Amino acid sequence: MKLFGLNITKASPPQPVPQNGRGWYNIVRESFPGAWQRNITIDNQAVLSFHAVFSCMTLIASDVSKLRVKLVSKDSSGIWTEIENPAFSPVLRKPNSSQTRIQFWESWMLSKLARGNTYVLKGRDNRNVVTSLYVLDPARVRPMVTEDGAVYYQLDSDNFA
Repeated sequence: MKLFGLNITKASPPQPVPQNGRGWYNIVRESFPGAWQRNITIDNQAVLSFHAVFSCMTLIASDVSKLRVKLVSKDSSGIWTEIENPAFSPVLRKPNSSQTRIQFWESWMLSKLARGNTYVLKGRDNRNVVTSLYVLDPARVRPMVTEDGAVYYQLDSDNFA
C-alpha cells in the first residue's frame, strides 16, 4: 500500500538470533593459532566443568561482588560526583528479596564470565520504577531481532525453579 508516495508494508514478527553462535564467535573458533587447521575444537561446557576454570571464575566473581556500587552523575563542568537517588539507590542496595547485594553481583559476574553476557529481569511497581533485579539463566534467554532492528527477548521457563 502506498501512502504519501511511501510503500507501507506489514512488519514481520521478530526473528530469533541463530542459536549456533554469537556473532563472530561462531566463525573464529581458534583456541590457539593453527587450531582450525588441525581441526582442534574446545567444548565450552567441558571447559566450564573443569575445576580450575570454575575456581578462577568464582574467585573473580566473589572479589568483584565485594566492591561498593556507586551511583554517580556528571555535572555541567564534566565532573563525576556520587549522588543518592530515591528511585535507584534502594534497588542497588538490595536488588531483590531472595539475594543480598553481594550474591546478586556475584551471579551477575558468573554469568558474564561464563557466557559473555548477563541478562537481568527488572521488576517494576505501578509507577514504572524499577524495584527489583533478577539475574536470568543465559541458556534460557533468546534474543530476537525485528527487521527494523528492535531487540526483544524470549524467556524460556524453568520447571525446577
